[in-house]
Amino acid sequence: AEKDAVKAIEGSGLVPAVRYEDVTDPKREGIVLTQSPAAGERVPSGSTVVIVVGQHHVSPNRRL
Repeated sequence: AEKDAVKAIEGSGLVPAVRYEDVTDPKREGIVLTQSPAAGERVPSGSTVVIVVGQHHVSPNRRL
């Protein structure tokens, strides 16, 4: 989840940058979809790690 990913990134001496991407599946809400650089890739301390987190929006025209 987003909070866990941010904690892990910060705990590794890196800087998290969070971006959001709309998802149609509500189960993907708050889930890290991608990250760059990839997990396990070596980068200098203080580097920025971009994570893309799913954000679910219900269309106002759609009934549940």
